[in-house]
Amino acid sequence: GGPLYAAAILLGLAAGYLAVKYMRPAIIAITAYHGGIMAASQLPLFIALPAGWSTLTCGLVIGTAGLLIQFLTRKK
Repeated sequence: GGPLYAAAILLGLAAGYLAVKYMRPAIIAITAYHGGIMAASQLPLFIALPAGWSTLTCGLVIGTAGLLIQFLTRKK
């Protein structure tokens, strides 16, 4: 129990530090992929998905496109 709790605390602190330090890129990535997967979940209502593509695959493709657009069009 003890070493596992210590590792969990250290990992939690590290994750918290990284989240604060890289907040903007993290928010962009999370919203891009969430939006992509939400959009892809509605695609079968309008079009047939390409053969072999799942909603998750389509969502990742749409999310990656959104991520690139957000990073490439933001002000430095």
